[in-house]
Parts: sequence; structure tokens; C-alpha cells
Amino acid sequence: MIRKKNNLEINSSSRYLAGVLRLLLLVFTAVISLELSIPFAEASSKRPKMTPEHQEFYNYARYLFTKNERKIFRNLTTDEARERFIENFWEIRDPTPFTPDNEFKLEMEQRYDYVSKYLKEGPIPGWETDRGRIYLMLGPPSAHELNVLRRGSIIQWYYDEYNVYIRFIDYNSSGVYQMDLTTVSLALLEVLDSKKYFIVNKEGKINLEPLDIDLNYDSKTREFQVEMRTKNLNYEEVPGSSTEMMAKIKVDLVVYQSDKGDDFSKYSQVKGVKVSKEKLLEKNATISLAVPLELPAGKIKIDAVISDALGDAVYRKFISLNVKK
Repeated sequence: MIRKKNNLEINSSSRYLAGVLRLLLLVFTAVISLELSIPFAEASSKRPKMTPEHQEFYNYARYLFTKNERKIFRNLTTDEARERFIENFWEIRDPTPFTPDNEFKLEMEQRYDYVSKYLKEGPIPGWETDRGRIYLMLGPPSAHELNVLRRGSIIQWYYDEYNVYIRFIDYNSSGVYQMDLTTVSLALLEVLDSKKYFIVNKEGKINLEPLDIDLNYDSKTREFQVEMRTKNLNYEEVPGSSTEMMAKIKVDLVVYQSDKGDDFSKYSQVKGVKVSKEKLLEKNATISLAVPLELPAGKIKIDAVISDALGDAVYRKFISLNVKK
């Protein structure tokens, strides 16, 4: 869909301002993962080069990495560890974990193919252009607009679903479009950050009501204690009971030993929690469950993902622990 053109011009002051603001891109990229073309740190002799398949994954998945995921992936030293990381990366983002297909993974692969073919700019591959990065994270725009100027051109992408737009400027008809940072709004930052933490539903839309959860690890009982508000959860009938409902909570825990980059393990389980219908009527009612997990001694990082197995709501948190012997 192409929208009606606006009378846009690139004047010297706006161009200067855009140039100055572009210097702040490194700050923005820490928040929205639109980093400049920073190559993977593989020059060290301690880090063997990635296989072509792993490099391709990194090319587009890095824009969805959280800060912790990026650090962990950079510290992996073997192909086997990277394979396990990639498997976990897609599993925790699967909107329908009980079906054969991972729709999110398939969508990202399609986006990568698109930007590789259509959004490359000269020698710059599509996944490293500003438009390519946005497309990888948000998908195709609801509408777009092209304005050809006396010198250069402007492309605007509109995402009606999120009520945001992004402007890309080709300053000298070179075919290279730079994102106009004056159009980067707080709403856009929030949308991109949500994409990193995959707070999305089965249709790939942002879930505006994520799970409300308190998550803690009890070193004495060696359990993760999960307490969640009953709101935003879905329930099913309990066979043979007229007074209870059942919530099904999927718990995924990826445990990384911080001092051993390639050493990590995964715990995954779906737990049923019964709750009375009377309790569901209470305003601030909560339900809780305990997840036994024996952790090794030392510095540990845990990527905890708690999701509603009957619905769309998801909660994710990185936890750092120092487990004593």
C-alpha cells in the first residue's frame, strides 16, 4: 500500500541535525538492537570461525538478541554449543510449542530472504542496511511512501499496528538510505524492545498484557518459586469438578555457567495448577508453583521463560546467581 506523498525536502538544518543525531546511533542500538555493521568477534584464536549456517543465523538473529544473549553467543567456542544455543533461541520464541512448526522461525527466515534480495544497497547486504534491520524486526510495513526530490529521496514506512512510522533518507541519490533518527519515537523503541523479548502472541502481534509474575530462586530448597496473578491466564475445565479450573504453565529455564561459556543446560516442563472458581473472582488473586532445580556451584545466569500454555501471555527474565557449594 502506497500512501499519498507529502511535500518533503531535505534542508541543510535538518540534514545537519540528522547527521549529529546519527552519532547517537550507538546509544540507540544498545536499546533497539540496530547496531552498525559490527562484525562478530571471531578474530581471536580462541574462537574458531563460525560455520556458514551459524553465520547466517547471526546475520539476522542478532537484531533480536537481548543483551545477555548477545554476550553469551559471542563467548561460545564450539559449533556444538552454538547449535544448542540456536535450538534454544528458537524454542523459547515458538508461539505454538505444541505444534510441529515454529511459525516465528519460519517468518524470520522469510524476512531474511526478502531483505537479502530486495533491501541490499550497493555492496551492503540487506541485513546490514537500516531498512533491512527494521524489516527483520517488524516485518513489512502497513504502507509506504516514496518522495523523489531534486537531490536524493525519502522513503517512509508506516506500521499502523504499532502506530509508528520510520523515515529513511537517501541524501545524494546513491541508493543508500539512512534512518532518520528524528523519527525514532519512544513508541518505536518500546515496540523494538518488545520484539527482542518476544512478547508476541500466536499471530506474531505484540502481546500488550504479558504475564504478571514474581520469580525467585530459593537456594535452601533448590527451587524456583513462581507466583503469578490469575489475570491474563487462560483456564480449562477440570474433569469431574464443578468448582475448579486448571491453568497450564510452561516453564523453560536455560542455565548458563558464566565462567564456562559452552556449558549450559535446559529445563522444560508444563505444569498444571488448579484454582477454585471462587478465587478467580478475587481482584488480586495469585497462584504459585515450585520448580525443583539443582544448580551447580559458581556464577550462574538463567534465562527464565514462563508462558501460558493455553494462551499467548509470556514472561521472561534473566537472573544472575552466585550459587554456593
